Amino acid sequence: MSRSAGKCLPFFKVLKKKAQFPWDEEAKQAFQSLKEYLARLPRMVSSNHGESLLAYLAMSNHAVTAVLLIK
Repeated sequence: MSRSAGKCLPFFKVLKKKAQFPWDEEAKQAFQSLKEYLARLPRMVSSNHGESLLAYLAMSNHAVTAVLLIK
């Protein structure tokens, strides 16, 4: 999920707030876009015994993400 922190940041900010969240058309569209993006992600598979795995780390000002890949 490339650059997931940037795509999900608006939702993380809302979760931290204690105030009411205005569910307007812009929020509805952002949520729909995120759902569509998540639905198109590649599926996870099990690795075969002996295969090398790579860890991919990405950092932004807001989050650190990690992905485990089969080499």
